[in-house]
Amino acid sequence: MRDAGQMRDSYDQNLGYYTAEEIWVFDLAIDVIAMLGSLGGLPPGTRARIIDDLKLLDNNVSTHHWKKGVRQAGGGPAQFSELRAHVPQHQPHPGR
Repeated sequence: MRDAGQMRDSYDQNLGYYTAEEIWVFDLAIDVIAMLGSLGGLPPGTRARIIDDLKLLDNNVSTHHWKKGVRQAGGGPAQFSELRAHVPQHQPHPGR
């Protein structure tokens, strides 16, 4: 998003730019990243990078606007319902 020039400010300050469904999809993407990071057999460096990235993302998903967007989107876009059913929800730990 930022690399495409659509955002010029920090992520959590400009969430108003996105619809509730888009925030829901971002939330699902974070859950996929967390799930992949929990797989066994990852090289230690890869696992460490995933954990560091999740720490940064956890600070964003804990904001009021983020939680409101996910809640407003309900079950999210229909085309992602099967994926959502198979991906466990990541529990954010902001500030870790």
